[in-house]
Amino acid sequence: MNAMPPVEATLVTPIPAGAPPRPDHARLGSPSRSWTYVDAQGEPLVVICRFDRPAREGAAKPGKEILPLSLWRQPDGTLEWRWKGLEAPRPLYNLHRIAATQESDAWIVITEGEKAAEEAADLFPDGVATTPMNGANAAAQTDWAPLRGRNCLIVPDLDEPGRKFAETVAARLREAGAARIRILDLSEIARISWQGDREQHRSPDAVPQGYDLADAAADGWTAERLQAALAASPLLLQEIELPAAEPAVSPLPAVPSGLPQATFILDEDGVWKVVQTYDKKAKETVEELVWVCGPLRIVGYSRDPQTRDWGRLVAFEDPDGHPKRLVIPAQSLAGGGTEVFKRLMSHGLTFVPTRKSCELLMEYLLVSTPDLRITQTRMPGWVGETFALPGISFGPDEVICDLGEIDHRYAVSGCIETWRKTAALAIGNSRLAFALSAAFAGPLLRPLGQEAGGVHFVGSMGDGKTTLAEMAGSVWGGGRAGYIRSWQGSESGHEGAAVATNDTLLVLDEIGQADPALLGPIVYMHHNGSGKNRADTDGRLKDSTSWKCLLLSTGEKTVAQAIADSPRGGRAMAGHAVRLLDIPSDAGAGLGVFEELHGFESSRELALHLHHMGGQHYGHAARAFLTRLTDEPDEASNLVGPLIKEFVAQACPPGASRQVQRAAARFGLIAGAGELAISFGVLPWPTGEALRAADRCFRDWLASQANPEHSREHVEAIRTVQRFISLHGAARFEEIRPRKAEHDPEAFERPVSNRAGYRKPVAEGVEYNVLPEVWRGEICKGLDPEKVARILQQSGLLEPGEAGRLQKKVRLPDHAQPVRCYVLKPGILSWPGTDEDDADGPEEE
Repeated sequence: MNAMPPVEATLVTPIPAGAPPRPDHARLGSPSRSWTYVDAQGEPLVVICRFDRPAREGAAKPGKEILPLSLWRQPDGTLEWRWKGLEAPRPLYNLHRIAATQESDAWIVITEGEKAAEEAADLFPDGVATTPMNGANAAAQTDWAPLRGRNCLIVPDLDEPGRKFAETVAARLREAGAARIRILDLSEIARISWQGDREQHRSPDAVPQGYDLADAAADGWTAERLQAALAASPLLLQEIELPAAEPAVSPLPAVPSGLPQATFILDEDGVWKVVQTYDKKAKETVEELVWVCGPLRIVGYSRDPQTRDWGRLVAFEDPDGHPKRLVIPAQSLAGGGTEVFKRLMSHGLTFVPTRKSCELLMEYLLVSTPDLRITQTRMPGWVGETFALPGISFGPDEVICDLGEIDHRYAVSGCIETWRKTAALAIGNSRLAFALSAAFAGPLLRPLGQEAGGVHFVGSMGDGKTTLAEMAGSVWGGGRAGYIRSWQGSESGHEGAAVATNDTLLVLDEIGQADPALLGPIVYMHHNGSGKNRADTDGRLKDSTSWKCLLLSTGEKTVAQAIADSPRGGRAMAGHAVRLLDIPSDAGAGLGVFEELHGFESSRELALHLHHMGGQHYGHAARAFLTRLTDEPDEASNLVGPLIKEFVAQACPPGASRQVQRAAARFGLIAGAGELAISFGVLPWPTGEALRAADRCFRDWLASQANPEHSREHVEAIRTVQRFISLHGAARFEEIRPRKAEHDPEAFERPVSNRAGYRKPVAEGVEYNVLPEVWRGEICKGLDPEKVARILQQSGLLEPGEAGRLQKKVRLPDHAQPVRCYVLKPGILSWPGTDEDDADGPEEE
């Protein structure tokens, strides 16, 4: 049985004191050196290990390998070390020492690598030595903000990578606001070594490639000798020119925090511009107040978690007194700010849209210097340990989720108690309970390291599929347009819908409305969680969007059937069916999606009741769930993680394929999400109800898989060959039989045009000899021909040639010499388990 890929663990920082002992590397053994990176308080974050290897033949120096070692927490709570580093932006080495000297003028000495940094500490005893993690090529992935206002000395290695390292670090230090930046040229230092107190000189050609401070220390250089050399040859230090300081200005009168310095006043009547004019008659300067707009408070600076996408967070009330908080991106203020004015007006800010008023409003926004810094995101979901939705965030930090002017649908209406009473009708109804459980799975994908994907309820019209979608959507929101979106739309439209439901639930109704030609790529896009690569007007690559959400879909067709409707003859891949799992919507009780009516006279009445209540009470359940999830983050890993493993182990039949196990993991995740919502008191069900519903739906899904022990790729390979033979048979396969005499009246045979191969009657049936060109160009078109042949050989349907070759030499009519063919055994057409409802195509690796 193929093993399920392990559930991803979570990084543990800082490393606790009770961490398990550090392991040796399975291939490299024990490290020769190690360096621990810490945070500003000195708490350990990650260990960098160096492994030395013998010098390769012809190499001047021994080899080395540098690997990061970090601590991770498994879903069951155990800690384990992994040879894996930190994500960018990464901390500097000796960060605690940098923080400790924040108020001093000590120089920060920046080297390439930890070994050189250790020597830099001895050669520059009055400074602090540091280096970016992961070597010279990682400077751009490092957080240089702690060096703002500091004096920095870059000491690169003497080689081309070292030169580029110095340029990159200097640029980053300028962006970070370093006070001074110098680069030390080691070329003159490298030409001198010390024997006691005597200098020994080497020629430039004899200087070792990549010479660094560690080599200088080995050559006998000390702090005193180095300082003397620098004093004697100042040109060894290159001063990097920094931007000129802003000219000094006279202090302005104090104003409340969050208001522009100088000429604007905010009161209950609005924002006013103080305009000074000179009265020639009175010979004095007079002040006049010009009204700009209604009361508009600038709350603070907004920026994304990567400290980009800066803007202003503003607050005001619309004419009905409803409070509004909007993020105004700084980039939208360029080009006249038309989009800013349109957005503020649409949300109810009062101002006169004249040219002068707009200019004053732009000035008010641009010159503001608020003290507060607020993290903002352009999609819902996790930002660190905080989960953000439009208008609200859950967790330790305030995060503003600003989705612009789109209809985000995370609205709230009614009350949660009425919604819970409605959700109680899912007890005993496996499809409804499974759909509601799926609604809570999105926020668990990232914390548990689970892959995205979806489930697709497929069945006849009027059986209640849309009711399942409506109730699942009511967990997150609703409103005039409801929470459900349509499958109809372009790839970019689906990308926007996915981004707007990041870490939550995406509900798409009626897959038959999707464009069949686009459906395959869209299914992959939703699962992979990344949009198309795009370039700006200069041809430079833009940042691509990425997301992670759980998709709940409905339709009268399976995913494969919907893709096959393409006029160009669409073909579903196995990956489509694994990424979006077809679940029969009919629960088998003669009531459509229901099994239990809970006192309603018919399934239609129950569906109408759910439709009515879900349309009035929505949005509360997700917020209650997120409140508990962020308050008790360990509950998800403690409850859901083990449940997924247990579900896969118990639900999968012996010898289940990898695709079946992947599907079981998704069913297990949804079961765990439902059980977690039960434990949080959000779903009013008895413990185990979500698990029972997931188990029933998985068994129904599994029943549609004719060969769970074989992968879909395996089944489709055989089915493809069967399909070709069944379609063409004698029309394209010439029969091999003894040649008849010329006078025999049956000697004339119908010629076989466009021949694909030969068929040979044998005792067990008919053997097919397929010509290699037809095998590659027609039968296996779109697949890997060798892989298909290998699958048939493993299934005992292909007779191999000599030395295990997939093609076999056979004698054929009209050929003087034996010809290599793919020889298919008589059982090819009777191999079991290849009905049309089986695999939808090969899975892409």
